[in-house]
Amino acid sequence: MPDWDVVEGIGLEAPSDLPASERTKFDRGWESLRKGRLETAVTDIESLARRYESSPEVATAAGFLDLRLGKPLDAERKFQEALRKEPELGAAQSGYFLVALQAGNEERAFERLSRLEESFP
Repeated sequence: MPDWDVVEGIGLEAPSDLPASERTKFDRGWESLRKGRLETAVTDIESLARRYESSPEVATAAGFLDLRLGKPLDAERKFQEALRKEPELGAAQSGYFLVALQAGNEERAFERLSRLEESFP
């Protein structure tokens, strides 16, 4: 995995349409993932992903979890899913870039990075 400190700086807000208790779970899971507390991250994020699979934010958090757990193909699929629903979601674009970078596909990583820079100049 590329330096995880890159991910530590990525903000990802809980979807506003989740109930308050689920937003709290999302925030706790995302923060746990960013800080490397994987047991809590797995519990919270996987639980949310089963119930809210159509949420781009939840798919993005699940993608980063998969990336951290060494499952880049699953992560890439989740980032693609999130971007189909919300193409301008910066966290999903960042994760999609990191998957290509981790795979060593410099050309694809550069294309994805260029797309990210266009969205967030």
